[in-house]
Amino acid sequence: MRPYTDTEVVAFLNATTSDFTATILWGDNTTSTGTVAANGPGNFVVSGPLHTYTDEGTFPITVTITDKGGSVAAATTTATIADTDHLTAGTATVVINQNTFLSTVTASFSDSDTSVSAGGDLIATINWGDNTATTTGTLTDTNGTVSVAGSHAYSATGKFTVTVTLADDDTANTVSEQTTANVVGATPTLVADRAGVNVGASVTAAAPGVLANDTVPSPATRASTSRRSVTMVRRAL
Repeated sequence: MRPYTDTEVVAFLNATTSDFTATILWGDNTTSTGTVAANGPGNFVVSGPLHTYTDEGTFPITVTITDKGGSVAAATTTATIADTDHLTAGTATVVINQNTFLSTVTASFSDSDTSVSAGGDLIATINWGDNTATTTGTLTDTNGTVSVAGSHAYSATGKFTVTVTLADDDTANTVSEQTTANVVGATPTLVADRAGVNVGASVTAAAPGVLANDTVPSPATRASTSRRSVTMVRRAL
């Protein structure tokens, strides 16, 4: 929370307090009733309650004065609220499904301003390190404990630096975490094969390690399978 403590917003002359009512618009879509009080002979001042802004920024304050005859006048001022958030990086981890190359990253952060809700004041982005577009992370914020999550499918094997960035919405307050996605692909499952062949007949076999009932990691790109022919010949003993 960011309080605005200058509650005296306007002064005016030549009336009595009972002649006026005052309304204060704080510039953040909230309104308060002002209090009209004497401030020396013939002088009056309008004060408002202590007002707390939920975010940084510049807010135009408007005080509207209405007298008992229905005449209205307004005075304006400005409240400038500084950013008090302090973001701290925690840890980031990535889990990879080597069969599908789908990776899921989770990163933790802390925010000193526990009043700010996720999705309103904070923005999370994820760079997956493979020259694809940066994605927006899913935010969870519980009393200043922030979690960012996201998923991404890689198109090839390799080691990729994943960067998770958390920023305040004014973009001046930013912190990042990095982890490595090591995409290696699934280990092939080999199944023993056997077949009979007549002497003198030809048999066609797949390239070594790529038989019909062996599983091959997907979706990695692989070269087309070469084949070869073998002729069985009986030798006289």
